[in-house]
Amino acid sequence: DKSSPSLNIKIADNEKIVINGIASKVTFVEKADPVKSPGFCDDLDLNNSRLVHTASYSMVISETKTGYTLSNFKHLADDESLGGMWFYQK
Repeated sequence: DKSSPSLNIKIADNEKIVINGIASKVTFVEKADPVKSPGFCDDLDLNNSRLVHTASYSMVISETKTGYTLSNFKHLADDESLGGMWFYQK
């Protein structure tokens, strides 16, 4: 469960993510290259990276040994990108 001024995210399970209080089904789009942020994920072994869509957002979710990273958030309605990377422990 992570929050920022404009985004509150919770990974509910393998098929559902809750963004700003709204549960959305996660749809696999395609495999993706892992997104690395210098200084943030230097020690993380990112694998199984996927571009996924919800009803409102697209994002890249990558798995690590201890959790997941979420990055490349984009609001589908207006193509607005939200910078940053989030890490969730399993």
